[in-house]
Amino acid sequence: MSDAISPRSTEPAVERPEAETEYGPRCRFLRTKKMFIYDDLFAEPSNPDEVEEDDAIYWCMANGMKNFGPDDEHVNGRDCRRPGRSCYQPY
Repeated sequence: MSDAISPRSTEPAVERPEAETEYGPRCRFLRTKKMFIYDDLFAEPSNPDEVEEDDAIYWCMANGMKNFGPDDEHVNGRDCRRPGRSCYQPY
């Protein structure tokens, strides 16, 4: 008899709630250094539902230039486009 772990789990799969996929324009309080470069780096995507994560550093002007918003959630280019976020105000 082997004590190896079976590759198939007998545990039921944990269902996660479906991710919110609707995105609007960026929040008016969102800031990044990309905003100050004359380039397409901070341009709005042609399809707002295809917003991707990036490695830019963001801060929130509504919360004193911190990396989290007034709702105590992380500030980034994707989450700060969700109309369901309590502090969201479209640009």
